[in-house]
Amino acid sequence: MWRSLRRWLVRQWLPAAFKVRGVRMAYMRYLGALASDPEADRAALVRAATHLGVALAEDLQAELELGDSVADADAAWGLGCQVLGLTHQRSVEGGRVTYDHTGCDWHQFNARQGACHCETLCLPMVRSLTATLAPSVTVTVDRVPTRERGCRKSLS
Repeated sequence: MWRSLRRWLVRQWLPAAFKVRGVRMAYMRYLGALASDPEADRAALVRAATHLGVALAEDLQAELELGDSVADADAAWGLGCQVLGLTHQRSVEGGRVTYDHTGCDWHQFNARQGACHCETLCLPMVRSLTATLAPSVTVTVDRVPTRERGCRKSLS
């Protein structure tokens, strides 16, 4: 009885942010398992991440009417960071916007597993999202992610 009551309470009253974080972590575990599988085709994972970036860009263009500018790509990146629970230091110098990722659940989850799958899953998605949304905008990886630290990327 207590167990069913607790489940009901969780469904009714659990904050939305906690629910989203749980789904996000399950998704990250799934992707981590795929990327860690020695039988997995790395090229297929990169293609899937690239396709996801294109689909996200198309959705952002349709829903938010984002266009082809650094400001629009910056808005898409900021939204993505918020949705995925990424913390970052954002700086703007001239026409260049830099995101220094200080906290990334995806990166931290994989680092605890002794891996870094950013080059396979995250970076292809970010590059294709930006290239589809704003083809005139350049994505630069200023610091490649490692198991010890997250990445730093720029838009210009």
